[in-house]
Amino acid sequence: MTTDTCIPLPKAFPHVLMVQASAGAGKTYSLGLRFLQLLARSGRPSVAGLSRILALTFTVAAAQEMKSRIVAFLKEIALETPSGCLLHAQSGLTPQAAGAWLEQILGQYQRFQVKTIDSLHFQLVQTLARRMDLWPELEAGFNSPAWGRVVLEGLLARTDWERAATQFPDVTANQAEPIDHDLEPSHSLSALWEGIFQVYLHQETRTGLRFLPWLEEQVTGVVRDLNQIFEPLTVTSLNDLHRARAAFQMACQELVTTLDQVGLSGHVSRFKPAKLKDLLNDPLGNLESAFFIKTTPEDLFNKTAWTNAGLIQAWDAYQVVRRSRNAFLLTRARLSVAPLAKLHHVVNRELDRLGRTQGLLPGGWWTRLLRMHLAQGDLLQDAALILGVRWQHLLIDEFQDTSREQWDVLRELALEALAEGGSLFCVGDVKQAIYRWRGGDWRLFFEPLDPRVLPNVAPENRLRTVLPFNRRSCREVVAWNNACFASLEQPEACQDLVQSMITAPDKDAPRALLAEIAGLLYAEATQTPWKDCVGAVQTVTIPTDDQDDGAETYTDRALHHLVTRILSLREEAVDLGRIAVLVRTNKEARECAARLLAADIPTITEQSLVISAHPGVRGLLALLTWLDNPGDDAALFALCCNPLLFREAPEHLPDMDALLQHPDSQLQTQAPNQPLNQSEDPVRPLYLRLREAYPAFWAQHLHPFWERAGLSGAYELLLTAVAHFRLRELPLGQWAWVEKLLETAFQAETQGQATLSAFLAFWEENADSCVVGLPEGLPAVRVMTVHKAKGLEFPHVFLPLLDYGEKNRPAHLLLPDNDERLGLVSTTKPRAAEVAWIMDQEQVHSLAEELNLLYVALTRAQDYLHLFLPTGKASRGSRAADWLRTLMPDQTTPSE
Repeated sequence: MTTDTCIPLPKAFPHVLMVQASAGAGKTYSLGLRFLQLLARSGRPSVAGLSRILALTFTVAAAQEMKSRIVAFLKEIALETPSGCLLHAQSGLTPQAAGAWLEQILGQYQRFQVKTIDSLHFQLVQTLARRMDLWPELEAGFNSPAWGRVVLEGLLARTDWERAATQFPDVTANQAEPIDHDLEPSHSLSALWEGIFQVYLHQETRTGLRFLPWLEEQVTGVVRDLNQIFEPLTVTSLNDLHRARAAFQMACQELVTTLDQVGLSGHVSRFKPAKLKDLLNDPLGNLESAFFIKTTPEDLFNKTAWTNAGLIQAWDAYQVVRRSRNAFLLTRARLSVAPLAKLHHVVNRELDRLGRTQGLLPGGWWTRLLRMHLAQGDLLQDAALILGVRWQHLLIDEFQDTSREQWDVLRELALEALAEGGSLFCVGDVKQAIYRWRGGDWRLFFEPLDPRVLPNVAPENRLRTVLPFNRRSCREVVAWNNACFASLEQPEACQDLVQSMITAPDKDAPRALLAEIAGLLYAEATQTPWKDCVGAVQTVTIPTDDQDDGAETYTDRALHHLVTRILSLREEAVDLGRIAVLVRTNKEARECAARLLAADIPTITEQSLVISAHPGVRGLLALLTWLDNPGDDAALFALCCNPLLFREAPEHLPDMDALLQHPDSQLQTQAPNQPLNQSEDPVRPLYLRLREAYPAFWAQHLHPFWERAGLSGAYELLLTAVAHFRLRELPLGQWAWVEKLLETAFQAETQGQATLSAFLAFWEENADSCVVGLPEGLPAVRVMTVHKAKGLEFPHVFLPLLDYGEKNRPAHLLLPDNDERLGLVSTTKPRAAEVAWIMDQEQVHSLAEELNLLYVALTRAQDYLHLFLPTGKASRGSRAADWLRTLMPDQTTPSE
């Protein structure tokens, strides 16, 4: 293994090179350099040589950044700048060759193969659509709820309800017993709905019947969570539950009989005979009783029973009770999610039908299609032939976030590239694997080095390198993070950490697994600082009450300290645009932003980039809504009270509250209990009262639009409003939101939706997707989640809310049955042993990802890292602050 500061020049081919790049190690630089090295090896600049290199990443923004970085590198080399001379030495690319390659890229930009993994897979499916029996013109979509509605509407609109819809695996243990119709091998749609409805009635205990909304939620869950599972899921029926329940009850009665026969009824620990019989006569009402979870005869019986000759017989009968209870709980857990299991296959078939007949593909479906068809001979080679490219070198960014499904396809491409004498270059950092929720599996990071995975590479050509330098942060921040995470290479440090992360008793096995995973993730966490700058890691201790409201107390006090500290930095002339506040959830981001804005601190959040939240946009939309419906008093009220439209001379604004409180004399004189005369209009519209009470305001600000309402479209009215309210005079950071609204209105008009009603309907459907890019140089604090901050860096980073813990447990999980057939189980308590085991596994992997998320947050700071740590115990479970205290070195600088 090498630890050079740059990627070594490639020498032997084919080869695999895995690069471990910790936070701030220069990952993007390494990718760009590798691309240049491969260009240099391609010989004379040509379109064919450019097309042989394929670089992949996960987001469009990352792909654009990589393209920009490669183009910038070529310019630097061609111009022979100091950095260009270094790149020349590292890549072997001469200034003349760099200039020629730059001309090739700019002249044949479509051959510049830097793209996202999703876009590559979608392109391959488009190319192979005919071979996959898909509609030629494919359309992708990522909105799971929308897809859920489309699929459900398609299924409900079918007319062949009595025709077999799908095949379900037979999971009945005893075929001699009668079974429910929903377990027959052949299922019609009508039987499917009836079976699902029966389970719904059995499981749902809430008042009211909301079957269709509930069913839509189930279909959406299948589309979102289960669309990468090929085989049908096993299904459990109500009859299975009845049998399991009967077996459990019978085992309990047999235990009562056995205890009476051997004389041990009065020797069960903590249970008198009458109480014990009551429990065993109603086992379903006492499922969570500690009686059912004894693990040894000594736990179950008191000492006087240990010499009884019938102890073994009684213990055997008790074991039957435990096993039958567990079987009942497992059957119930499977039945709880039987609708999902039943829907899974039929929904997948419906999605397949939509792809074949309409070309509609939900997000990620194209990866599934490729995996399903990989066995069909030279599928990917055919795609490359049709596209006119043959990829010889693959570069994969953020490889730790690759899913199993994606890697299965990319592996086939890698095998082809290596067979052609090419290479595979993967860069990433397992410590920053934080996308498990979308399928990312950090364990795949080590697979390309496995000879069984890529066999056509010589052992000496399987290379791995670690980038040792941190080029982002100052020495103090790097040293502090080293002290926190590099210690996890030691088993003792891992044990201390996992003890603070999993605090529940009797969890030794999960703790051991988490310690093993943490040791693997942080095996090479030590970095060497590269920058010579001054910085610090500062902590603020936030006292909290050890009560139920401790979290709220901590949040309030932490945000108070956050505001105070940022105001202090502003007084020290620190640019607010150099400050980032990182939190765990979007809800916390909104809380932080609200507190900062209330203190008159300019703030940007991910949500604030959605233009519907901007006051100027809200005012303009209120104007259009009122003009479309003059009787909409709420829209007129919002318009006249908008602080941005009427930011000048607010003292001359009408008193809208008074107009609403005193609408008309006719309504005020109405007898309290006298019904209104429906033939009369007791309250005139607000605009009429406004026009009479404030004629000057009406004439100046509203009448000009009133006159044009029926003659002008939405875009033209918005242009007039922008000029009338002088919105172009807003600062750049404010105008961008209004400009985006104008662009949206123009887009709607070009699509034939120019009228007010049509545009407002268009807006209602597309408002959430109308966002502005973050204005460069805007002097405002950035508030964002840690997920959004990945890949970014800031001089000042605040982590004010570190009292979060493990995220919510999933409502259902995949669990194989005894025949290794995949099925679903509910995670509701009490849980069967199999469910508890898989829940422990889920907890371990979830906490490992939370630890990675904490690492990502702590490594965003360039100069100063500010941590707010609560004192006292958490009200439940563990929290990030507890984990951090276990990891923290002693030399942290306290904040003033």
